[in-house]
Amino acid sequence: MEKFIRLDMKGHWRGKEHCSSFQGIAGDCWCEGECTCGGGWEDGISCYSLKYTADAVENLRAYWMGIARNTRVSDYENMQVTIFEGERVGVGSDYEDLATCERTILEVDAVPFMKKVLDAYEAFKYPYDTEEITEDEYNSILEKLVSELMGDGDHE
Repeated sequence: MEKFIRLDMKGHWRGKEHCSSFQGIAGDCWCEGECTCGGGWEDGISCYSLKYTADAVENLRAYWMGIARNTRVSDYENMQVTIFEGERVGVGSDYEDLATCERTILEVDAVPFMKKVLDAYEAFKYPYDTEEITEDEYNSILEKLVSELMGDGDHE
C-alpha cells in the first residue's frame, strides 16, 4: 500500500467512500445520447503519491496555485490536508494520481502546512524579500513538512 496526500474542504473527506470529480463537474454529463463520460466522476481519488515526498507536495502546490488559483494562504481556510493509505489505480484528468482509500492516516488544518509550503516556494522561486534557497533545500523543506505531519517521519 502507498501513502497519498491531497487537500479537501473540511468535512468533505469520506475516506473509503470518497470519489473525486472530473475537473469539478461531477454529476454533469455532457454526452449526447448514451453517457460515456461517467457522469463527471474520476475512477478514484485525486491525490499525489508520497513515494517521492517532495514531488508530491510540489505537485499539490502547483495544482492548487496554478489550476485552482489558490495563491494566498487565506485561500486555504476551511481546508484540510488529508493523508491516506491505498492503492494507485490510474491518472486523473489533471495528471494527478488516482487511488483507492483503505485507511485515513490524518486530517489536519491546511493553513499552517500550506503557509510553510508557500513560504518555501517563494524563497526558492522568488527570493526578493527572503533568503534564497536551492532546489535541494526546497525539496528538503517539503519532505520535512510531511515528516512533521506524520509525526514519526515515516513517509517512504
